Amino acid sequence: MAIKNTDSLREAVEFLSKYEQYQYVLEFIRQCREAKFQALEQSLDAGERADAKILGGMVEDDYLYKILSPE
Repeated sequence: MAIKNTDSLREAVEFLSKYEQYQYVLEFIRQCREAKFQALEQSLDAGERADAKILGGMVEDDYLYKILSPE
């Protein structure tokens, strides 16, 4: 299999989305984000530091999910 060099994230996502394993990665990221969201809801009265860490993780997961999702 020849690998094409590209700087296009769109092309890379189109290529990777053809593989079943790629869907597993996307689902894992989605589940991680959902787990962090639920943890945030449960810890609203906890310290602000823990909340900030959870929110930061959610933002990272959301970014990855949006970048890696084929449109």
